[in-house]
Amino acid sequence: MLLGAEAAALTHGHPLGYMPAGVLSYLVYGAAKTDLPLETVTSHALDAADRMFEKIPAAKPSLPALRNLTERALRFAADDTCTDHEAIAALGEGWVGEEALAVALYCALRYQDDFDGCLIAAVNHDGDSDSTGAIAGNILGARLGLSGIPAAFTASLEGVPLLCETADALLAV
Repeated sequence: MLLGAEAAALTHGHPLGYMPAGVLSYLVYGAAKTDLPLETVTSHALDAADRMFEKIPAAKPSLPALRNLTERALRFAADDTCTDHEAIAALGEGWVGEEALAVALYCALRYQDDFDGCLIAAVNHDGDSDSTGAIAGNILGARLGLSGIPAAFTASLEGVPLLCETADALLAV
């Protein structure tokens, strides 16, 4: 988590820019390396964020906002009465880090076995849809692995062996 947050802090100095990136790195790692439900991985990520960022005076005041919005994403994903449009509108447009993470996480949780559905939901809103789509794809792609991503997304990729080698090396870090 720390490495993800530090990398994001190079370009996003506000705590709500780098803290969601740290949580995302935890989520991607947990999705790829464990069989725990994504909901559980998310709860663990939030707990780890609390422990890590409460020690940073500039970050500590932003922790409740990050936790509250992420927990809302968890609740919306579990609520079958709520449409994607309603949930995403309530989570934000994704122009800031905590909203982008919440929207993407909602989509990954709602469509855990449906990569197409996840990306369709993540990019079909009026906000920063390229970012929310990329983040959702990272989370669910890590969970499903290359074989779980539809061939339409991977068939024309160049350098797949190098990409896989790089991804494996990043997971090892």
